[in-house]
Amino acid sequence: VNTIFRQMEKKFLAASNQWMNRINELDRKIDTVESNFDDIISHLPSKESATTTTGSSTQQ
Repeated sequence: VNTIFRQMEKKFLAASNQWMNRINELDRKIDTVESNFDDIISHLPSKESATTTTGSSTQQ
């Protein structure tokens, strides 16, 4: 019986380890996406100039 429990424990720990590795990988990818969005947003025009551009194009 102890052998069965040890085998189950090993499988569970291996699966848990794989799961944590996947979660960490996803966390790194999310951080990268957030960083990319921050870079994109920092290069966008300010709200005032965007509103002016939209307003002038609407009037045409």
